[in-house]
Order: sequence, then C-alpha cells, then structure tokens
Amino acid sequence: MRVSWSAGELTFRLDPEDEITGHASDDYPIKLAINTCRFTDVPDDAHPDLFALAAWTVAAPWTRRRITFDRAVSARFADALHAGWGVEVGPVGAEPRAQGATLAISYSG
Repeated sequence: MRVSWSAGELTFRLDPEDEITGHASDDYPIKLAINTCRFTDVPDDAHPDLFALAAWTVAAPWTRRRITFDRAVSARFADALHAGWGVEVGPVGAEPRAQGATLAISYSG
C-alpha cells in the first residue's frame, strides 16, 4: 500500500500483493470503491506519525505486508505497526513525536 497526502486529501494505491477486498477488524469483507478520502482541520505542521496514523486507520483493511508513506515516520511508529499488525513501514527517519500535555486515543470501528 502506498499513501500520500495533499491539502488534506489522502490518496492510496494498492501494491501487487494487496487485494481489492480487504477485511475489517471483525473479519467482515470490505470492497475498496475509491482510493481517496478527505480530512479537515489538519494542521500543516502535524507530526508525520500523526499523518501516518490517520492514513493507517483508513488503509489497514487492504494492506497485506507493507505500507509506504509519502514522508518519513519515526522508528517508534514503524515498530508499533510492525509489532501490532506485522506490516513493514517506510520510509523511516523522522524524529519521534514529543509527548504532549493531552492524551488521545485512536480507534476505528
């Protein structure tokens, strides 16, 4: 899976090993109908790991072995995706995101 961001629009493209029908966390089949979605009110200076997390939340059902982002993510983020889902992540090279004062939870379902 390859993902890229432009002005709040996420575009993703399947790799050869990815399939048009993915599976939700409960194994329910989901057919990919379009390859874009829009996010609003995203600060331009958001950390690359946050862009990657938003992209992963959308693209996960169709991602089989790897996901390639359009910007480097931190090794900590890449390791977390690999540990949790067995997915190779790249490119890696961003500094880890500094811990903020407010906690957040990312989930879908």
